[in-house]
Amino acid sequence: MISKNVSDLITISRHDLDELVRQRVAEASRQPTGFTANTLFTGIAIDPNDIMTINKRHGMPEDRFGVSSSVYSRHQYDDGNIIRNDGSSAKELHDKLRFLALAVVGETKNGLVTRADITTVREAYSKFRDDFLALYDDRAAKLAKE
Repeated sequence: MISKNVSDLITISRHDLDELVRQRVAEASRQPTGFTANTLFTGIAIDPNDIMTINKRHGMPEDRFGVSSSVYSRHQYDDGNIIRNDGSSAKELHDKLRFLALAVVGETKNGLVTRADITTVREAYSKFRDDFLALYDDRAAKLAKE
């Protein structure tokens, strides 16, 4: 025979139980994820050093300030080694990669990404960034051979 301690028993109506569950679920869905709209891509964003490293590795022309941290363009410099047309900067590339990653989950703004989609967006951004850097590295290697 199982003895029950009457002080451990609780009686609650179905309505009150449903309300309690609804409140707990709402609280759980509002808990912080560690990411905000401003920090969604922290730690994975493309960096000027990523591009500068590729440019340096393949001997891309330097401007008067040193190795460029923008994507090399064949029309970037005139004969006097003066910048005529900058290639895309890391900031511009970040925005393009960010828009692609957000598009994977059907959003256009960081702040609209739901908790359930944060991992998907971050993984997509990382893949797009890595693919871009690999493609740019291949292009820079081919330019270096010309």
